[in-house]
Amino acid sequence: MNGYEKEHNEFLRRFGAECAVLLKTDGSFPPESPCDIALYGSGARCTEKGGTGSGEVYSRTFTAAGGDLVMPGSPGDVKALLSGLKNGTVTREQLAANAMRVYRTAKELVGGIK
Repeated sequence: MNGYEKEHNEFLRRFGAECAVLLKTDGSFPPESPCDIALYGSGARCTEKGGTGSGEVYSRTFTAAGGDLVMPGSPGDVKALLSGLKNGTVTREQLAANAMRVYRTAKELVGGIK
């Protein structure tokens, strides 16, 4: 990795969070102290880099949006689900079980979902 890349990565790590945009907030963001949050969406765990047309897709490093986040469930459940999503062998039962865990966790975090 050359000097420019190292400087660029350091800059992004220092200031990237300040550049995040929230589309809607009720005033509870950013949190005052460490807490549990939920990240939803198809790119939350297996973020696709690049686009559907032209674009730079080769890079030395790449971090998925949810790379440091933990999904609800045991580590074995999460590992099996992620493996199944990557290789196309995830079962309907695995998806349903994980969806219920996510729902219950979200319900606990927000005090009820309407």
